[in-house]
Amino acid sequence: MKLFKDKELTEEIDISPNQPIPLGIVDSGEVEQFEFYVLNDSPHELIKLKYYLKKIDRKTGLVTEIVSEESTVIEAPETILPYASDIIIIEYAPLVTIELGLKVQLQIRAKEIRD
Repeated sequence: MKLFKDKELTEEIDISPNQPIPLGIVDSGEVEQFEFYVLNDSPHELIKLKYYLKKIDRKTGLVTEIVSEESTVIEAPETILPYASDIIIIEYAPLVTIELGLKVQLQIRAKEIRD
């Protein structure tokens, strides 16, 4: 599975472990949505997709096991056909304005249907 910034699937985002997705700076009290596209690059249908946004420790830059309370996946597919793509929308509503911006790690889990 791969993640992209654009619908044309030309700007890939690394979602391997400890790779943050920078959501940028959003002022406290504001809400911003970010669109990404997930690609099922396997020959098998993926079902029961689950999405987890983990916090990045600002001091170490490493992914924590804490789910981000400031960011939420508000739209995402539950199934994806082989070699198909679909939109994922992440909403970011910061509790405080962070000068460095928010970085999260997106973990996607799925079951693969094999013939």
